[in-house]
Amino acid sequence: MSVNRILLIGVGAWSRKINGAIIAQNTDWEVEVISARTFISMGSNSKEFTEICGKFDLFWITTTPNNQIQVLRQLVTTEKKIILDKPIATSVSEIDLIEDLILNSQSKIYLSQPWTFSHLWSKMKIVILSIEGEVLIQTERGGSVVRKELPPEIDWTPHDIYLLADYVDSLEKGHRQINLVSREKNNQHILLKYKVGQDRKFEISAGYATERKAHLRAFAEGKLVVEVSFDKGEITDHRGLNPIKFAMESENPIMAMLTFISENEPTVDWNLILSLYRDLVGVSY
Repeated sequence: MSVNRILLIGVGAWSRKINGAIIAQNTDWEVEVISARTFISMGSNSKEFTEICGKFDLFWITTTPNNQIQVLRQLVTTEKKIILDKPIATSVSEIDLIEDLILNSQSKIYLSQPWTFSHLWSKMKIVILSIEGEVLIQTERGGSVVRKELPPEIDWTPHDIYLLADYVDSLEKGHRQINLVSREKNNQHILLKYKVGQDRKFEISAGYATERKAHLRAFAEGKLVVEVSFDKGEITDHRGLNPIKFAMESENPIMAMLTFISENEPTVDWNLILSLYRDLVGVSY
């Protein structure tokens, strides 16, 4: 039996959650954790760095954007698979640095986007794609946790810009046009409104909230068609006379994402991702 070896670079709460999810549900993975500062301090020419690169198949960077860029700079020539945590950037300068590293990378770079591998999102996307005519997709995400040096709106929004990018990728090539219609930001909250293709609207609402929120809703002709609660693990189909609710409490999108990346070489539309990040931090081109 082959074993996948992954190094988590970062020792925060999210790193601990990933570590726990892997250990609890999959024996085919070996996990080790190292702090970002320790990894950066090695330097890319050290014996320790060479040994680490030879030991692990996949690197998941789970630290702040500034440290993440420094770690990525060391890993881009290793020809390994690398996962970047969200947010990948909080400013224009960080976006530009990430873009330069990606363009010159010899490694395969991916995003930490487990919700795009969720059965909830997969089922909702199928429903949305099947609807003819105009559709409005609304996402609402946030919570009371505020991480140091990370504005809440920038911390929460990437979940849903990754879903938006995945949705765009599901469309036929002639229908993948995406335009930012408006951007409203105030008091640790942001609302991004997009037009996708000819008849789709995508609205992302994210930021600080007194209660945790993680909802997606789709409307056609002003009526609710389907909705997802990620926290409850539920999707509700409203197309019939009575709503039909499906529960998916046992799924583990973190492992689904890791398995897919380890077994394949998926493509990332970095032009779209970086454009969406520029919308998030407030830059228009």
